Amino acid sequence: CIDLGHDSLTYVTYNRAAAEDAQDRMEAVLDEEHKGCVKASTLHSCAMRLLQIESVDEEGEGEGRKLLQQTEFQNFIKEHWGKAIDEYVQPAIKHIETLTHDNKRKLDGKVRLIYEKASFLLFKTFENFTRKKMTYEAFKDEKEWGRHYYPVICKKSGVFQEGGQAAKLGFPPNIYSSESSYSFYANVCVDIWAYVVRHGIRTFDIVMKRAQLKQLRIPCSVLLVDECQDLDECQVDLIHAQRQFGERNVFHSVVS
Repeated sequence: CIDLGHDSLTYVTYNRAAAEDAQDRMEAVLDEEHKGCVKASTLHSCAMRLLQIESVDEEGEGEGRKLLQQTEFQNFIKEHWGKAIDEYVQPAIKHIETLTHDNKRKLDGKVRLIYEKASFLLFKTFENFTRKKMTYEAFKDEKEWGRHYYPVICKKSGVFQEGGQAAKLGFPPNIYSSESSYSFYANVCVDIWAYVVRHGIRTFDIVMKRAQLKQLRIPCSVLLVDECQDLDECQVDLIHAQRQFGERNVFHSVVS
C-alpha cells in the first residue's frame, strides 16, 4: 500500500496481541521514513481514540473516565436502576411467596435469584442494542421489534415461557411473557443509554456504539480489517461508514 502512494494505513484487529504483532511485523519491513505511516490497534481502541479526538475538538479535553468491565457495568446498572428492577420483580416475588413453604433464608435466596435474573436480562438487552446497527431513535421506538433481547420475547422457548429459565425461578408466564411486561427492559435501557452518554460512562461496547452512531471517520487512506467474521453489526456499520469519506480502500481479511 505504501508503494502505491498511500501515506496512512490503519490495521484493526480483534485483540491487542494481534495488533501488537501486526505493528511489529509491518514496521519490520518498512524503512524509517515510512514507519510512522502504519498504525495497528484493536477496533475498540480505534473507537476510543476517535471519541477522544472529537471530545478535544468540541470541549477542549478528552474523555478520561475509567473503562468499566462487564461485571462492573452490571453492578452500575443495579446501583442506579435497582429501584426500577425491584418494582418490576414484585409480582414474581409475591408469586413465590404464595407457593412456597420455605423458611426465610431459602425464600430470600429465591428472591435474590429473581432479582439477579431481571438485572442480567436488563444488561443483555443493553448489550444487544450496543452490538446492533440500530440507531438510538429506533431503540426508543416502542413499535420497533428489534429493540428487544430475543430470549425475552421468544414465544416458543423464551425465558418467560412455561419451562423457561425465568419461569422456573418464579416469574409467572401469564404476567411476564406479555409485551407490556418485557418492554420494561428496552424502556429502561433507553434511559441507561441516555445516562451513560450524558455522564461519559464507558465500556468497550458503549465506546464502539457511540463511534458507530456518530459515524466517525477513521483517519487513514487505507483501512485493513482483520478477522471480519468476528465483527458484530455495530462494528460492521462503523467500517462501512468509512466509504462516505471519499476515495478510501477497505480490505476485509479473514484469518482461520
